[in-house]
Amino acid sequence: MIVPDIIRMVQKEHEGAARKLDLNTTTISQVPFSGTVAGVDGGISIKKIPGVTLVLLRAVSTVMKYDAGELKRTEYIGMGEPVVIADELDVPGLHRLRKESSRALEACQRADMILLDGSLVLQPQDKPASTARKLYKEVMAKYTALYQESLDSGKVLAGVVEDSRASTLTGKNDTLVLSYKLKPGEMTESFEYSKHSREHPVLSDLPEEHAKRIRFFYYRPNNDLPIRVEYYDNGKFRPEDLAAWLTSLAVSPDYGIPAPIIEADLRAKIKIKEAEGYWASMGLKPRRERRPFR
Repeated sequence: MIVPDIIRMVQKEHEGAARKLDLNTTTISQVPFSGTVAGVDGGISIKKIPGVTLVLLRAVSTVMKYDAGELKRTEYIGMGEPVVIADELDVPGLHRLRKESSRALEACQRADMILLDGSLVLQPQDKPASTARKLYKEVMAKYTALYQESLDSGKVLAGVVEDSRASTLTGKNDTLVLSYKLKPGEMTESFEYSKHSREHPVLSDLPEEHAKRIRFFYYRPNNDLPIRVEYYDNGKFRPEDLAAWLTSLAVSPDYGIPAPIIEADLRAKIKIKEAEGYWASMGLKPRRERRPFR
């Protein structure tokens, strides 16, 4: 079977699943956001040498001030040189999450809404073997502090997941199925992150009062694919409000990710040349450059 045939077959499967899906959808209100939004993201580069993994990290928060949807001011937290960590446990993802969650906690002091680029919950694959449990507990404590800050202050805390692979709602790729279900400007109802949080490999490590408050929905702000949003339900806003605010923060008719996250991603990213410069300054030139007879 040739590639175009495979693509058509997959599309047909997801379109059929969408027709069978019994799901409540709502039109997103046009409500521009007024306030301060922080987008948080991290950049990473990994260098493996005998005996240790070196991790180059940078986490940035872009803090944008809006008035009725109009951008008034932009500030940055964490701009500057990345840090190098010697990762003897080979869990670079956990080091990145620790850096990003620390940056998000800083952003809580300056923003009304904190948006993480990615999930609001660690994924099961982020949970390490016993050798790295201390680091895992440290990261979980930072996420717990974020949840508690949202609960105490009423600030919006959400994770915006681009290209989610979750299949919670449809049994297939939710994003692809919902692309046939949701029209631009529509959202799904809100759902519990897990109906069995005490059995979930990560939620079970959180205090139950926080685990039960983590919810999600999908929204389609424009011509882009549906986007999964995970949020902490502190009782101070409705999911319909959040979808409207996030929609107002998109800057392109064909790309729905909020501008603060886009900017944080651009500022945090560690480009190949930048990483190679750091490794070279440490005497770690790429092995291919040490080959003789070149």
